Amino acid sequence: MSARTPRFLAVGLVAVAVASGAAARAQTPSERALAESLFREGKRLLGRGEVAAACRKLEESYRLDPVGGTLLNLATCHEKEGRLAAAWAEYQSSLELARRAGRRDRIALAEKKVNELASRVALLTIQVNDPPPGLVVELDGVPLGAGSMGTALAVDPGEHRVTARAAGRVPHESTLTLSSGQNTTIALPELAIEERPVAARTVAPGPAEDGEEGRWMRPTSYALGGVSVIGLAIGSVAGIVALGKAGDAERGCRGGLCDAASFAAHEDGRDAATLSTVGFVVGLLAGAGAVTVFVLAPEEVEDGAGAVARPRGGARREVASVTPLVGPTALGGSVRVRWP
Repeated sequence: MSARTPRFLAVGLVAVAVASGAAARAQTPSERALAESLFREGKRLLGRGEVAAACRKLEESYRLDPVGGTLLNLATCHEKEGRLAAAWAEYQSSLELARRAGRRDRIALAEKKVNELASRVALLTIQVNDPPPGLVVELDGVPLGAGSMGTALAVDPGEHRVTARAAGRVPHESTLTLSSGQNTTIALPELAIEERPVAARTVAPGPAEDGEEGRWMRPTSYALGGVSVIGLAIGSVAGIVALGKAGDAERGCRGGLCDAASFAAHEDGRDAATLSTVGFVVGLLAGAGAVTVFVLAPEEVEDGAGAVARPRGGARREVASVTPLVGPTALGGSVRVRWP
């Protein structure tokens, strides 16, 4: 074994422990039969060069029946697939199992592969100084325990992503590319405290500001008053037309039968009645709005430098509400003004 191996021996020991624990579980005859079928199919696919498919078959076979021969073939498959770190750990586990079983043929092959891959895998050491409470460090999306910090971890050559996060801290992410045989150490920076946004405070305007903002209210009340007059005028005229059309329709009907002119008068009267209703509703609502806005509008007073708009009654404000009344037989509205 090369002198380089002990620096990431911890990774291999983890794989050995997993393999040994799996082997201790009793297998049922059906599981062993299925595992054997998967093993044969995986070997066949591997011989045909279908590496990815072969690895999936061997992985499932080893899950069902974790024996040393399957693990050794799985390591070979993962090596061909380019997963060097996984293959190195599996060869290390195969070597341990072969030694226990006294399989000299497998021992020689596993030792050779362990030493060979030791110079091909990349090593990554993650250093964390003064970690905050609840720190979570992930390597390529896989959480790492506290024991992994400061340890040379065997990884595949290529791009890797290291992330760190903790409650109340700004997350950190590092991306690095490792070449075959490269040994790299990265130190995670101290996570900055996350700044929480301060809720915006709403400041009530003072009397002067309120008066300035209220300058639009008087012109608006005049405009609403004009709309109210127009609406009531349209409603009144349309109502008169509707009554006249109703009389014309009644005069042309005898014994439940109406001539064409009476029917047309009836239709015109109905349209005029609808227009009258709409006109009155708009007029009343606009009138109520005009009164409300006028009452709430600040009054203009002279202060020696010209007219200045101020709330009525100094700091006192009126509270007004408008209640429209619209129904099949009633149409109108009410305005209520309250001074606190």
